Amino acid sequence: MSEEYQDTPKKQNKRPRGVETIPSPSDTSVQNTKILKTMGTLDTNELKLLIQTTIQTEFTKLTSDLKAQLQDNTREVKKIGATVKRLEDQSRKKNIIVHGIPGDPKENWKDLDQKIENLGATLGTKIDYDHGFRLGKKGELNRPILLKLMRTRDKFQIMGLTHKLKGTGIYVNEDLPPEERRKHSLLLQKCKELKQSNPQAKTSIKSGRLLQ
Repeated sequence: MSEEYQDTPKKQNKRPRGVETIPSPSDTSVQNTKILKTMGTLDTNELKLLIQTTIQTEFTKLTSDLKAQLQDNTREVKKIGATVKRLEDQSRKKNIIVHGIPGDPKENWKDLDQKIENLGATLGTKIDYDHGFRLGKKGELNRPILLKLMRTRDKFQIMGLTHKLKGTGIYVNEDLPPEERRKHSLLLQKCKELKQSNPQAKTSIKSGRLLQ
């Protein structure tokens, strides 16, 4: 006797009637749907208030997000600025700036080398440098010379011999950041004015201050 086999129907997860899936409150489409349903039950004034409140809420959230992003960007810029300053300070450690060596518009690198060699002879030491050039705008006379020395200890040696330049009109200073350089220049001008008014006055600049 044959038996008839029938496939057992698969169970299907049917949602009970009258029960709806509750979507996530954070879903934007759900929020919009709720607002649209709510709008249909409000009068004009209530509708205006709802719209204003919704706009204000979204604006506040957007402003908060932008403010947080701006703070993050500001911190990153400060970090980058600190890194750049540290690298610049390191690059200046071996540099000196020489004031008072006459120049002319036709001066070339050979002329400059000879002048630096003469400066070394006056100081009683050989100035071993990698690169030297005039600062300021081209065409100006007697621009200061920046020397990139080979070793940091060479800078300290030269600075210790600058007393031999007394009366020559030549001055040797460390390579300072632009702001400190401007301050130092003003202090040098002040020293010059004091010397002119009182040749016997003793002045010096130390740690960014004028000493008398």
